[in-house]
Amino acid sequence: MTSALRALALAALLLAGAAHAGEEVAAPETDAVAAPAVEPVDAPPAPGGYRDVSESMLVLMDEGVHASVQSGALMARFGYTPLQVSLENVSPVARSLQLSFESSEAGGRVATMALKLAPRQRMVTHLLIPAGIQSGSALLEGEGLGIGRQGVYVDNPGTSLGVLVLGTQKEFELVTALARAESGQSPLMEVRFMDPALAPRQLVAYAGYGTVMVATSPDKVSGELWAALESYAATGGNLVIAQAPRDLSARLPLDTASEAEPLYGFGQIHVCSTTAKACVGDLEMGSHGVDGPVVPVGLSRGWAGNRHLLSNGESPLLASARSPVGHFLFLMVLFAVVVGPGSLLLSRRKGPVAVLIAVPSVALVTCVALVLWSVLVEGFSVHAARYSLTWLDRERSRAITVGLGAWYANLPPDSFELPDTSVLIAPEDGEGTVLDLDWTHGLVVRGGFLPARTYREWGELAVVPSRARLRVHREGSDLVVQNALGGPLLGGAVRMAGTLWTLPALADGAEGKATLRDESAQMDWGFPEAAANRFSRSLLLFTEPPVDGEFVARMRGMGTAPTATLEVALEDSGHVIRGQVDEGRP
Repeated sequence: MTSALRALALAALLLAGAAHAGEEVAAPETDAVAAPAVEPVDAPPAPGGYRDVSESMLVLMDEGVHASVQSGALMARFGYTPLQVSLENVSPVARSLQLSFESSEAGGRVATMALKLAPRQRMVTHLLIPAGIQSGSALLEGEGLGIGRQGVYVDNPGTSLGVLVLGTQKEFELVTALARAESGQSPLMEVRFMDPALAPRQLVAYAGYGTVMVATSPDKVSGELWAALESYAATGGNLVIAQAPRDLSARLPLDTASEAEPLYGFGQIHVCSTTAKACVGDLEMGSHGVDGPVVPVGLSRGWAGNRHLLSNGESPLLASARSPVGHFLFLMVLFAVVVGPGSLLLSRRKGPVAVLIAVPSVALVTCVALVLWSVLVEGFSVHAARYSLTWLDRERSRAITVGLGAWYANLPPDSFELPDTSVLIAPEDGEGTVLDLDWTHGLVVRGGFLPARTYREWGELAVVPSRARLRVHREGSDLVVQNALGGPLLGGAVRMAGTLWTLPALADGAEGKATLRDESAQMDWGFPEAAANRFSRSLLLFTEPPVDGEFVARMRGMGTAPTATLEVALEDSGHVIRGQVDEGRP
């Protein structure tokens, strides 16, 4: 990544996070002989310190299984909020249990998890509930046991910066020099503390938080937890590390972050190596991403009356998201004319018996016409438009993707599975979007993803295995390119030995010759303007030409996000992939 690219992206992050400037932490310098300024009596206290989000473990069940559930956890901005659940089987027999969460807002169960406890076994797990849900009930059920139920609420930070800290309050205060905010004082940030030994090991548990800080010693963080935190930073999170481990480069393999330029994939990584004030500033960098790296748009409150506009005044990304009201209205008016005046004329000429035969026949023909229109024109398939940005980590054979999908269908799709290294980002809209999730083995979306005849947009974050490649080799003075990216290549750029080349349009698996490219030529993402706007700051990372040995390619197709496995009628697509090339013949 070039210095200009990093400077552009960092400037955007700093501008968006200016509302939480770090200089508020340090006390201003004053002259020793100057009289202190007198503030009005009713002036609010200046912002300072942090608020420790109150968390309490409430008894969920106290029979053959002792269980408690966390209440007051800090709500994630998007994705999922993890609720800690502690379980102990005190009986001499194994137990099969079902843990679930029932939302007060949605009026039903939104997350479930099947568990098995051996005799005398203790377990700490996390039930992930959709972000935005603030209250509900945790339930625990099992054969031979009563139903344990406990009311739970989630703390909504609102417009404040929410920070998830792996470590203790003492460790956090030591590195930041922050103290708890006094009563009535506006805090700089809302902080949730988690024990690294009990913290979840999945990306989905961290992605929705603006900042995650490792305040404890790196030796206390397991390899699985480091992998989840690295994925969190790569997909757009702000990771702050109090003490850098000796093998930092091995734990953060993208090797794109430094103290001067902390960009890492789509996110940032900071190491607190200077002052406490600078460390607080690193924490506040997470305030830039209130909307996340991709911003799906929800329905407006007047969607039923105006299906052309979404909550931000834009149109849907799918033409099929607009119901054929005109065609149906024409059929209904025609039916009314035939049944009304037509029946009167028929009755005068043929008698009432003809009317008794004609009216049901006309109604049957109208119904058949409506059904045939739905089947032949709209069909029963799921219509979709897909767009994504992908960092291709060739050395570790993985794709780091920020994606956006627009969806519409006459019938809701069946349940489907997603890896726990992916995150679905729901839009914020007046109608609300609540999923029915099963976390027993990874993530199974059982319902709520796409209601019938309702337009939906979903954002996606994912770190998934990928063998996609772009291979190049020399044939004399020509540069030959082989497309092994898994989809049709539309163009792009590659730089080899300091020379910038334009990629040819190639089918998947095909070869072609690159042509020399003007250095001043702008990169074209190929996205509709409305889709490009939904990617927030992420597109800034793909605006510059590639550095030596790197390529930027435009593609069509389903893309690399996990929902690409769903069968859809693809109406439009656009994907941009950036990564290192494979040199030499295959």
